[in-house]
Order: sequence, then C-alpha cells, then structure tokens
Amino acid sequence: MDLILILGLVLAALVGGAVGFFARQRVVSKQAELAEATAERIEAEATARKNEILLEANNEALKLRKRGRGRGARAPPRAPAE
Repeated sequence: MDLILILGLVLAALVGGAVGFFARQRVVSKQAELAEATAERIEAEATARKNEILLEANNEALKLRKRGRGRGARAPPRAPAE
C-alpha cells in the first residue's frame, strides 16, 4: 500500500510539474507577444511623429524662403550634394 501511495505522489508531482511548466511557457509567450506589439506601436508612433516634424520643418523653410525672396533677398547658397 505504501508503494502505491508513493508512486501516486511521484506521478502527481510529475504531472503537476509538467502542467506548471507548460502554463508558464504560455504566459511567457503571451508576455513576449505583448511586448513586441507594444514596441511596434511605439516605433510606428515615433516614425509618424518624425514625419510630422520633418513636414513642419520643410513648410517653415519654404515660408522663410518665400518671405526672403519677397523682400528682394537672395536665397542662401546650397551645400554641395554628396
């Protein structure tokens, strides 16, 4: 009787360990997916903001060029292309 009890406890521990292992793997996998999705969202937001800033800078530069030409001033010399 004692042998059956010990084998049952060992088997229960093994099954419990396996269930716990796979449950933990699933949780870790979900956390990794969430972190990756968050990183992709942050990257997309940063790229969109970068593009907005570049567009605003280009518009401001265009306004300054137009304003300068309207007063008879010359446009500043351009840097040589690389």
